Amino acid sequence: MAFCKRSDLHAKSYHGLPCIPPLIILYLQRDQRSAQVPDVFLEKLLSKIGSEFDPESVPVHAEDYATLLNCFPNVDKKVRRDGGKPHYGWLIHKSKLLYEAERHAVWENEDGELVDGTPYEPGMNEIQFASDDN
Repeated sequence: MAFCKRSDLHAKSYHGLPCIPPLIILYLQRDQRSAQVPDVFLEKLLSKIGSEFDPESVPVHAEDYATLLNCFPNVDKKVRRDGGKPHYGWLIHKSKLLYEAERHAVWENEDGELVDGTPYEPGMNEIQFASDDN
């Protein structure tokens, strides 16, 4: 498996993670754009990204020092300040038109609880996160 350098911004590799496309999008067909999107599309997306884990809700507690949409450095800084470790996976976005998976990192505390310290738009209190051991 090829590894990227930190300078390879296109692949958004960080700390020797494999070169994985940072964004996977699964578009829904026109007749499948109802308000209730079947979970079969989520299963397809999880299969496409190779995740063996179902998405889980992770609370968002944005840190004062964290920068918008910059999860990997944000988690590194949190680990240096408070201990714990980075937990890698995929941020899952869902709309009426598509499912989207984006490479993401959250902070795991000593009790194994996951917290996302990266700021998003106001009012976003939790994310859907699929862990990835790869």
